[in-house]
Amino acid sequence: ELGLAVAEERVRALEKEAEEEKKKNEAQAGGGFGSPDEIASLTRAVTQAENRALEAEETVRRAEARRDVETAALESRVREAIGQKDEIIAALTRQLEDLRGLMA
Repeated sequence: ELGLAVAEERVRALEKEAEEEKKKNEAQAGGGFGSPDEIASLTRAVTQAENRALEAEETVRRAEARRDVETAALESRVREAIGQKDEIIAALTRQLEDLRGLMA
């Protein structure tokens, strides 16, 4: 859960960074500021930030899938343990009834 929260926070930070880079790039390009090299550099930075955000989102998706698999496995083990407990109780109840029958 903590890893998932950290990854989601990282995704938000990277998305914000990408948006800020886009705005900065648009402001410079739209205002006639910056050389073509600066604009190209900013465009690369935006692309890199977007790629990092996509990678972080994929990490979140993998973590969620792993969590779902682990949760399903745990639920299965719990159901199995409950079933075994019920079988033990039933066997003990039969033994108790048999003992009562012998004592009667």
